[in-house]
Amino acid sequence: EKKNIILSLIMPGLNIPHTCLSLLYSKRMQQNKKQSVIYEDASVRAQDWFRRLDSRFHQFVLRRHCRYFPLRINHPEKCARGPVHLLIVVKSVIEQHDRREAVRQTWGREHESEDGSVRTVFLLGSAAAGKDARNLQRLLEYEDRLYGDILQWDFMDTFFNLTLKEVNFLKWFNTYCPRTRFIFKGDDDVFVNTHNLLQLIRFRSEERRDARLFVGDIISKAGPIRNRQSKYYIPKELYDRLSGASEAVQLYPIDDVFLGMCLQRLGVKPEAHAGFRTFGVTRRRLSPMNREPCFYKQLIVVHKLSAHELMLMWNVTHEDALVCARSRSNCLEPQQEDVITRHCSALRRTFVQTLSL
Repeated sequence: EKKNIILSLIMPGLNIPHTCLSLLYSKRMQQNKKQSVIYEDASVRAQDWFRRLDSRFHQFVLRRHCRYFPLRINHPEKCARGPVHLLIVVKSVIEQHDRREAVRQTWGREHESEDGSVRTVFLLGSAAAGKDARNLQRLLEYEDRLYGDILQWDFMDTFFNLTLKEVNFLKWFNTYCPRTRFIFKGDDDVFVNTHNLLQLIRFRSEERRDARLFVGDIISKAGPIRNRQSKYYIPKELYDRLSGASEAVQLYPIDDVFLGMCLQRLGVKPEAHAGFRTFGVTRRRLSPMNREPCFYKQLIVVHKLSAHELMLMWNVTHEDALVCARSRSNCLEPQQEDVITRHCSALRRTFVQTLSL
């Protein structure tokens, strides 16, 4: 059965190394609790390129052979009630309760659409070192008892481990949701117009252009960032070693880049779409266009909003009183104009004023 993906990818044939977790009893053995220990690849430490490597990447490289981790919170029943038309997959971190709540009340709300069921899961790791891990875990488990939509794996939730969410989710998906037709993957700080997303899927299905659908905001032919101050900095030693990988796709510390490497290996070409704005409606951060409700009403995905901004924008764009003058373009198809000419009613001014408070 063919899998259709929005912003994600299913890789059932990828040859991936086995998990290297070992469960050892700690001093709390009398409490019947286990502690996950990840073994480092000690042979790497003796290599010259590792000694030159920026220390921020040491833990990633030493443990890169570990791919699969035990689930701390699982929901194998998520897709068991029947075929799922769209599975919304949201990457989050354990502390962001408010963002997850905002997503649940807006674009991540589970419901029955005209085309089938829409279900949602949040992907999380465990609390990073230095945080109040025990209390954060208890809060997360209580949250999951309320909503039943959290998938949590037993690896540390850090920026460099985002790729682990990718590969562990794909394994989970192939195990528990094999009949799901489409996946949308995004972060917990984006605005998604679910209606427009479902329309895009419907149009592609009707035109029979959904067999290898992989669409979103694409950055292509981009080289590694060498600026050490950048969040996306990649040292030369790490990049050069990965570029020669042939037997399998090695883990890469930036999840979107890793996904692109997997696509290249599978021969799947992602499609750029004007409705996906991962840098805002416009890249000029201070532009009033980034707070214009009528743009959000026409687009599919916009990054980046706080939980409060997301709730407010969602409510405004769903107000019957919001009147937008349609332009000739429609952002449901990528070949149409990139700049949308829309105008809003007085609700736009109310929204901007509220955000300014």
